[in-house]
Amino acid sequence: MKEDGNAVLGSILSIFFATLITLSLLGLSFSAYHVLIIRDAAISAASKAALKDSPSQDRYLLKLLDDSLPELASYQVEGFGSERLVGVRIHGYIPGLGVLPSFGEFDVDVAATREHLL
Repeated sequence: MKEDGNAVLGSILSIFFATLITLSLLGLSFSAYHVLIIRDAAISAASKAALKDSPSQDRYLLKLLDDSLPELASYQVEGFGSERLVGVRIHGYIPGLGVLPSFGEFDVDVAATREHLL
């Protein structure tokens, strides 16, 4: 009888930890996927802003982020640069799954060299 109780407890613990690991991997995968989307949008905006006589690409970047990120994601966009560089810095947070800790806090910095035509 004692072994039957241990088998049930072992099964319950195995199912619990398997579920916990699966949800953690799913949360990590979704966070990594969304950070790659954010990085791609930042690279696209910085490369367009680096063209000669190009206007600011902040609205373009915000539209890309709004269209491709989940509703609960929060982020802040700020530009930086100098005479030779133009860049975008994005700091944000993507929520995790349920009660599990989130892997979703991120910082993305992208810079591009400004185009100078002689």
